[in-house]
Amino acid sequence: MKLRSPMTVGIGFLSLALICSGQSKDAQGLLADRALQEYRSEQYAAAERDCREIVKQNPSNIVAQVYLGQSLYMQKKYAESVPPFEKARELEAGGMKLNSDQHRIVIDQLVIAYGISGNLKKVHALLDDAIRQDPDYPLNYYNLACAFAGEGNKAKLLENLSLAFERRDHMLKGEHMPDPRTDDSFQNYLHDADFGSGYQVATLGHILHSEGEVRGRKLLKKVYDSLASGGTIAIGEFLVNRERTGPVIGLFFAVNMLVNTEEGDTFTFGEYRQWLEGSRFGDVRTLDVPAPSPVIIATKV
Repeated sequence: MKLRSPMTVGIGFLSLALICSGQSKDAQGLLADRALQEYRSEQYAAAERDCREIVKQNPSNIVAQVYLGQSLYMQKKYAESVPPFEKARELEAGGMKLNSDQHRIVIDQLVIAYGISGNLKKVHALLDDAIRQDPDYPLNYYNLACAFAGEGNKAKLLENLSLAFERRDHMLKGEHMPDPRTDDSFQNYLHDADFGSGYQVATLGHILHSEGEVRGRKLLKKVYDSLASGGTIAIGEFLVNRERTGPVIGLFFAVNMLVNTEEGDTFTFGEYRQWLEGSRFGDVRTLDVPAPSPVIIATKV
């Protein structure tokens, strides 16, 4: 399970100083004021130091435990952030309450900390309990999808990702739903669509040029596997000649691919034939059509 961008917990939390003491400005209250200011100023190491001192003096300070966990988390000390987050959960179970938003944030960050540490068993236990108690919060399902992605369970990944987006209107104020297309947890699945099987015809209309050779070959292999024996693939692309001196439209399009894609290009018929034959297609040929380039046809043999 990989890292999402962290949420902040400063907004909405009670002042540390008010929790530390019944007196407004005793020594511990001043320390708490400083810790809160350090956290809000993103001085997380300093906030960690002062929060440690506060919880040393008063381990039952639930807000200080949360700020300590978050200060560690923001320094990427994920394993170290777990004990104070868990202590906050223990205090909450004992009657010291966080509000709903605060509780959600603690669970979210604790789940990610466990996930980064590789403890997916704990991740599942936390999220299963969170969903039972709070079935409308979308990040519970999103995080569960991340966990299933790390375990290679595509079906459960998709199921929970769908449940998360069905509930996206229940995000906290100021939160934004993560984008799974850019989330590292799902990168292995972006080009892993299930094409099914048994088809007679498949068409790829101006797709391969943007994918480049490596992804293009993988795509052709998936198409091959989806076709029935004797099935046909038809490919529409801008072709260039072997010397890459024309046609002009293909050369211009190659520049477009250079500027706008990572690996895209325009290719010759010979190159596409090699890709197709490498995926076990046979009878690779062209069919003249009223278009800048002929259609490439091949058969599953």
